[in-house]
Amino acid sequence: MPAFTLYFGSVTPEGQTYLPSLWTSLWTAMGGFAQAIGGFSIGTVMDRFGRKWTMVAMAVFSVAGVTVQYFSNSRGLLLAGKMLNGFAIGALFAVATSWASEISSARLRGIIQSSLILFQTCMQMLGLGIIRALVPDLRPQAFRIAFAIQWPLAAIIAAVFPFVPESPVYLINKGRISEAKQSIATLYGIDNSVDARLAHLIEIIRHENAGQEVSAGSYLDCFKRADLRRTLTAVFIISGLNICGAQLLTQNIYFLFIAGLPIEHVFDVGIGGFAVSILLVIASWTVLDSVGRRLLFLSGPLVSAAGLFIIGGLYYVRGFGPVWGIAVIMNLLIAWGVVTLIAMGWTLVSEISSYRLRAKTQSIAVFSNAIFQWIFSFITPYLYNVDSANLGAKTGFIYAALASVYLVGAYWIVPETKGLSIAEVDWMFENRISARYFQERRQEAHAQIIDNIEKLP
Repeated sequence: MPAFTLYFGSVTPEGQTYLPSLWTSLWTAMGGFAQAIGGFSIGTVMDRFGRKWTMVAMAVFSVAGVTVQYFSNSRGLLLAGKMLNGFAIGALFAVATSWASEISSARLRGIIQSSLILFQTCMQMLGLGIIRALVPDLRPQAFRIAFAIQWPLAAIIAAVFPFVPESPVYLINKGRISEAKQSIATLYGIDNSVDARLAHLIEIIRHENAGQEVSAGSYLDCFKRADLRRTLTAVFIISGLNICGAQLLTQNIYFLFIAGLPIEHVFDVGIGGFAVSILLVIASWTVLDSVGRRLLFLSGPLVSAAGLFIIGGLYYVRGFGPVWGIAVIMNLLIAWGVVTLIAMGWTLVSEISSYRLRAKTQSIAVFSNAIFQWIFSFITPYLYNVDSANLGAKTGFIYAALASVYLVGAYWIVPETKGLSIAEVDWMFENRISARYFQERRQEAHAQIIDNIEKLP
């Protein structure tokens, strides 16, 4: 927004105001790096103290980070605030996805996981709408208000989560069986087969531990035997968003501003893109179980590659129309990426991880996502910015090529997990079933699982 650029930006000899590439890269990249640290380190914390109290603590930490941003009067102090808040955001996302996957039934896993993304998108659209209203205001207070709108969300999490049920998986891993039973009763209703659900959950965790003492595993366990493939698959899935151009697309507001599109129209197009994202996420719930996760996910890099190639080609078309075309395509790609690479991606990551290592796997996924975000967000401004490579829209060609390569890899690596129980997913990875054949081997997996459970002491 203009007020932010005037306060923290620089001026060219020709009198054009811009944000230096170094600082735009640092603000985005170091915020992403802090998210990586937060996401990775929180796995051990939530396995020790539980999901809900870790959420509360990180929400309070987020409030502190936003406070530093609000009162920042220098580029360095703003960077510190972004890193503090980034740490909290990375941790919050890792805990939220773990908690959501552990309290939901198989039928609702996809919807609940994508609902987290839906909520996040709604908040982003609301924030962008508020910023849009503040665009004409050139006072520093304008961008400070934009920072301040992050406070209510963190405050709501801190106020609500003490009253939500704790993850029964965490409680079982801690040996607190009676509390796990109470949590299941709260989640499903006291008359809804609570004892049977508890027994089934305990048997799954016993099977995952192969007769060992029930406990949460370590980060090292994520890289042993069958869990190594699960972890690498999760990392690959979650890297797709950034490989397919997210850091170019999510910086579209500044990109389109320097490309010449009026700032008010830039925000209008962005708000429209978020609205489309919300509608697509909701619409995806109707086809989630019929189309499946894998096909929806694969459509992400496919559409991204095509759209980014078109964006690169529009660089060579003169006139103001192509700028509008770039704006529309960028926001449509963001919308489609939210549904496929983000919503389906996090659904898949939560479904391929074992109960025993879920918190650690989610933390590794958040860490990996933030590292990829850190790398690409640092590089991307140097590709398109006027004071660097100055590729402009031609940056789309680079990401189109990357998305194409990622699509080929995803075809061989990403499995279809719709309708599979945690035990069935365990069996698929333990028996090294190809990602393309998870559904075809489901009946065989189910029969073998029943036989294995009957043999448990």
